[in-house]
Amino acid sequence: MKLLSQLRTSSFQLALLYMVVFATSVFLLLAFIYWRTAGFMTAQTDETIEAEIAGLAEQYRSRGVNGLITIIRERVA
Repeated sequence: MKLLSQLRTSSFQLALLYMVVFATSVFLLLAFIYWRTAGFMTAQTDETIEAEIAGLAEQYRSRGVNGLITIIRERVA
C-alpha cells in the first residue's frame, strides 16, 4: 500500500516523465547518428566504385581488352 502511494506522488511522476523524455531523446539521437553514418558510408562506397570504373575504363581505352584483363588479374591477385 505504501508503494502505491509513492507511485502516485507528483515527484515520482515527474521523475518518470523526465526518464521517458531522456530515453526518447537518446534513442532519437542514436537513430540520427546511425542514419547519417549509413548515408555517409553509402556515398563513400559509391564514390570508390565510380572511381574504380573510371580507372578501368581508362585502362581499356589505352590498352584494350588484353590490357584490361591484365590489370584486373593484377588487382585480384
